Amino acid sequence: MLRNLTRRVFFLVASALFVGAPAGGWGPNPHRVAAQIAVNHLSPATVVAVRALLGNETLPMVSTWADTVRKTPRYRHTAPWHYVNIPEGETYLTATKNPDGDIIVALRRCEQILRDTKASRKEKAEALKFYVHFVADLHQPMHVGRASDRGGNGVRVYWFRKSFVTNLHSVWDERLFEAEKLSYTEFTDFIDRATPRQIRKWNRSGYLDWAAESMALRGGCYEFDPKRPLGYSYVDRHLPTVKLRLLEAGIRLAGKLDSIFD
Repeated sequence: MLRNLTRRVFFLVASALFVGAPAGGWGPNPHRVAAQIAVNHLSPATVVAVRALLGNETLPMVSTWADTVRKTPRYRHTAPWHYVNIPEGETYLTATKNPDGDIIVALRRCEQILRDTKASRKEKAEALKFYVHFVADLHQPMHVGRASDRGGNGVRVYWFRKSFVTNLHSVWDERLFEAEKLSYTEFTDFIDRATPRQIRKWNRSGYLDWAAESMALRGGCYEFDPKRPLGYSYVDRHLPTVKLRLLEAGIRLAGKLDSIFD
């Protein structure tokens, strides 16, 4: 009886911690995948420009920087820049805006700095680190979220078994990706197969298009029985979406950086 009580308390505490977690971006490896795909498609001139800003660091290396620094006092104000909330039936243009900013505002601001001939190398390097991260975040469906559940952070789910309590946002950030059991370089090699036609099509779109795409995918993320653990059927249904969104993010990041630097 004592063992059961202890176990019950543990799961209640764990559940509270998971549900109360702040909204994050893709996990570290998904971010690295998108960044590495971008590296694979950059023009030579853009490669030189990126190296001039980052030195010995690469785009995959800096792709998680924005998630790390937002936990520090200096960058705590950047937390709202990782997402945007759009209610059902609305668009980014009609939705109420967060006065502290959102991911669309942040992307536009970073691009402006990267294009500014008067901006310092330090300012541009920081903007590039944010930009790499936010392009990928905008392609994660739960980052164009519902304010009512904080982009799925407030939706408790069981992952494969009822003893593993997490939240829906975490499932999309990392769990689906981890189901493949691949390193980020292996995952990149598996999915970096965009055709020239896809690349042209994807690079004709902009930030609001990417947000609309994520919002269109968002509803499907909630299609499950909350009383049952999410398992192989959920993975089989949604892992292709994760792969497509990371591929689109990487191709579009490369296209945007080429337009800025080349």
